[in-house]
Amino acid sequence: REAFDNIDVQISEQAGPELDPEGEDLLGLYLGVPLPERGVDYGGVLPDVIYIYRRSHLALGLPESELGEEIART
Repeated sequence: REAFDNIDVQISEQAGPELDPEGEDLLGLYLGVPLPERGVDYGGVLPDVIYIYRRSHLALGLPESELGEEIART
């Protein structure tokens, strides 16, 4: 959680074709500048976004306890 600086997490039903043009059922997607790549001039930018896709996770058919672990890993 300490690394979540200027990052927004969005939960969506599934990725749209603009983000998943191959229809790969993405579990999640990160859009932005990774923390290790942020230099001293990083600032005044919109938050990076982590998308978590609900339907793709549910389609895995995991038990609830494992599903939570998979979402955290994503």
